[in-house]
Amino acid sequence: MVTAILSSAAFALALVSFLLNYRSARASDRRARMPVLVFVYDEESGWLLKNVGNGPALNVEVAQKIVRGERAGTWVAPVRVPPIARDKQAVLSWLGHDNDHGLGAVYEDFLGVDAGGLGRTYTVTSGNDRNTVRPGRHLPMWTDSEITAQWKALPANEH
Repeated sequence: MVTAILSSAAFALALVSFLLNYRSARASDRRARMPVLVFVYDEESGWLLKNVGNGPALNVEVAQKIVRGERAGTWVAPVRVPPIARDKQAVLSWLGHDNDHGLGAVYEDFLGVDAGGLGRTYTVTSGNDRNTVRPGRHLPMWTDSEITAQWKALPANEH
């Protein structure tokens, strides 16, 4: 009887240990492939979106946040940027040296949807020289017709 109880307890402990290790390994794998985008201001180029993470960022959408006036807090002017590889950056030429808006970007990693059904979408927002990266989509969902392709976006001095 005691042997059966000890065997059952050992089996349960091994099962719990396996499940915890499996979950930890999946989280570690995800972090190892996760892109992390940040907004960086360059005095020559203006605004850049730099990938400081470990994987490519796909389906990148950049928008501006109105910070003053009646429409404060509204995200506007979404632009789709080509994928950004690890340790690479995109020059956001249409923004120029604009410091009158907050900035935000939504992007995905290359693994798509994991087994748990959670989308691998991330959001970075920037204001007052602070970048905040969060899992999930925290900007509005725009239709394709509302998003301008980067190659069609006018440089800031031509608006």
